[in-house]
Amino acid sequence: MNEDTLDDYLLYTKNRPCQQKSIFHPGSIMPEHVDPNTVRSAFYIIKALCIYLMKKEVITNNPYLLIDLPKRKYNTGLRPQAEDENIMKVIQAASEIPDPAARVLNKAIPWTLADACIRVTALTNMTMTGLDWQDSKQR
Repeated sequence: MNEDTLDDYLLYTKNRPCQQKSIFHPGSIMPEHVDPNTVRSAFYIIKALCIYLMKKEVITNNPYLLIDLPKRKYNTGLRPQAEDENIMKVIQAASEIPDPAARVLNKAIPWTLADACIRVTALTNMTMTGLDWQDSKQR
């Protein structure tokens, strides 16, 4: 593991084609390459590995510190998060649905999502066929 190897991997990762559409990409066209946050996430484990190897004295220099990763997509490095006030507005709106069954369901969904801290990407990629109902009953 050295700077050249990590630079090659960085180039490979940057040029990797997008696997699926995302709500973070405007329009209906899938981007040609993965975004900067995806590239950076591919290096999180490498960063941890380099730190581990330094502590174990397997390597003497940390090659991770020498590579030039792309800038984060968001200033804070995190995707935008819903504010508690906005979540409460959604739940309040659901409380006003006349049909009792729809009201309960529409209140339960945002509460569950907020309580589970589900990522927006995971939510948007969720499909009914992708859910394992049998496994969920075992938990």
